[in-house]
Amino acid sequence: MASDSYDSRTRIYSGSPLSNLSQVVPIFLGREVEILQIKQLLHEKCLITLCGVDGVGKTRLALQVAGEMLGQFGNGVFFVPLDSIVSSELITDAIAKILGIKVNPRLDPLEQFLEELSSKNILLILDSFEHNLEQVLFLAQLVDRVPSVKIIITSRGRLHIENEAVVEIHGFPVPDRDSPDAESYPSVQLFLQLSRIFPGFEPDLASIGHICRLLDGMPLAIELASAWAATLTCDQIAHQIEHSLSLHPPDKVSGEYQSMVAIFDSVFDFFSEIEKRILMGLSVFKGGFSHQAASKIAGASPFFLDSVLNKKLIQRNKPQRYALHLSISQYLQEKMQANPVLATDVEIRHGSYYLGLLRDSEGALGQLDSMPFLEDILSDADNIRFAWKRTVAAGNLRLVQSALPAWMSIMWNHGWFKEAIDALELLTIRLSEFSSQDPEVALIYVQTKKFLGEFYYLIGDYQSGLRELKNGLQRIIENDHPEDEPEMQRLLGNHYSASGHNKDSKEMYRHGLVFAEKIGDLSLVYKFINRLAAEAYSEADYQGAIPIAEHALEISRQLEDKIKIVQSLNDLGNLYYEIKEYPRAKELLTEALAYLSDIKSQILQHSIFNTLGKVLTANEEYHQAAQIFSQGLNLIKDMDADPWAVEMLVSVLELLNSMKEKSIAITLVTLLMDYPMASTEVKARVVRLYDALTAEKIQPEDRDWSLDQMSRIVGDVMFILDQKNNF
Repeated sequence: MASDSYDSRTRIYSGSPLSNLSQVVPIFLGREVEILQIKQLLHEKCLITLCGVDGVGKTRLALQVAGEMLGQFGNGVFFVPLDSIVSSELITDAIAKILGIKVNPRLDPLEQFLEELSSKNILLILDSFEHNLEQVLFLAQLVDRVPSVKIIITSRGRLHIENEAVVEIHGFPVPDRDSPDAESYPSVQLFLQLSRIFPGFEPDLASIGHICRLLDGMPLAIELASAWAATLTCDQIAHQIEHSLSLHPPDKVSGEYQSMVAIFDSVFDFFSEIEKRILMGLSVFKGGFSHQAASKIAGASPFFLDSVLNKKLIQRNKPQRYALHLSISQYLQEKMQANPVLATDVEIRHGSYYLGLLRDSEGALGQLDSMPFLEDILSDADNIRFAWKRTVAAGNLRLVQSALPAWMSIMWNHGWFKEAIDALELLTIRLSEFSSQDPEVALIYVQTKKFLGEFYYLIGDYQSGLRELKNGLQRIIENDHPEDEPEMQRLLGNHYSASGHNKDSKEMYRHGLVFAEKIGDLSLVYKFINRLAAEAYSEADYQGAIPIAEHALEISRQLEDKIKIVQSLNDLGNLYYEIKEYPRAKELLTEALAYLSDIKSQILQHSIFNTLGKVLTANEEYHQAAQIFSQGLNLIKDMDADPWAVEMLVSVLELLNSMKEKSIAITLVTLLMDYPMASTEVKARVVRLYDALTAEKIQPEDRDWSLDQMSRIVGDVMFILDQKNNF
């Protein structure tokens, strides 16, 4: 059963491009019977639940099985941790992100997800699955409708889903009191492996066997007990556990759970009251934490972290980054919730730290050397999401407002458009509970509507964007803040333009330009001139648009703003493309390419690739165009930005048509004729190409494409381009 990538002697498996599994599973002992049982069940059932108390080793067992079966699933094996997901995030989103499935927010997400998986042969490991009714219903549909996907779940109990196979996981076998071969038991082997790292450790097999029996062979409990071997003898460790167990009445449900609580209590009681508060504070983190965060939020010094690391209470994921085991975190969380004053204080500190981190990052994120800083912030995305929701719920508007621009900027740059809309709508609901006359409330309300307008624009939902922006403009007028009007007018103009209302858009831009020039805001002047050039472009007044766009480029150079320079170079490249001055267009876009390493906006990068690809196609440089389009599609494929993907697909269609690949072109253009969120200009290009190809009576290829599978279409088109480029 083992694949070529698995070494049955070392029980280590190599990585795979069709897997997100770690290359090496931590210490793994025993479980041969369970592994064989799970493998056999995978041939018979779609869903297997590994159930047992926390700390019994369900996750490690699931990972071991997955590693041994890497070669058995044509579309991959994927591990999806669910323990750090903020409560409102659906399990669908977590799986989709791991698998790279992009969901159109305007269509039924579940139907798209199931359709995307319908032809896949995948093994999913869903770790720490909670018995949430909505998630269980989703899982039941997945099992029923997508039998080609096999699922292993780790959970505390069975899900009671039809056709579910349940494998109950218990502690390791333990030796009898007088067993002559105690060292052959995996429970004893685990204790020995972990304890032998301590200088002076003297193994006492009789006492170790007694420890394992007291702990019911629970791997995590044994791991925690082994940490005492640094200072205690094996006999002393056994006595300490016996004492803790004597304080707990027999558990009616599970002696294993009782063992876990006993070992947790034993470890916890070794700490001082101050140290206990620190430990409880660490339970607030989601998905790990840095030593700086642990210090600021929980008061944990580097020495304390090293101490609890040696005691196996926390794990080091990478240098200076740590995580609590889920069951330990839950134990500490229960302890902390029993102290409401401490719990409230820690959550406030958590929110202040992470939203303060966002606030302070706003300036740094725009710098050229900000990538390491950005990576640090992204590694704490789960903590930031949790901090955002708790701070919004608490009504700390000043802190939320200070972090809002940076958080939205990160989401914008990384294509998390739907998530941004969800976060902003949550804030809108909370704001409705405050007085609209409060200046602080009015300020954040307008900011929220502005950002909603921007993100709705990016997903092509212009109707919703117009609604939000009009609400924001109305609040500006009511509160007499005319200085905020121009930006709202610019965004309204963008929506009007994209939805084909050019008269309304130009009116918005002209009003905004007058105000920007009046107050001498050169950056704002640039924005409106740039948009007026775009309006002239949309009306096919290319000769009239060029001097306006040249003026915008001149202003961007005065501002020394690389993003604005690239925007203007792209706009001018488009204009010279339209008047068929391809060498000049190529020159401008080549200059823009030189800036791309300094530009973090994936949307802007996509636009450069798209425009340059069009120019190269028109100049009959087809292979170079295919290379550029492939780079652009690779950039856009993992974003919640279908309208931008469609725009580039239309450009690719024009390339394929020019290369006489008309059957592929008619297949895709017929599909895109029904796409609802394309801009007016893109729709016009689609219609022109459709009319030309149907007039030639071109027969389409047999492709199983649909509009709710945009990421699949993009992937297929990238493959086609690569083939053409290598021909």
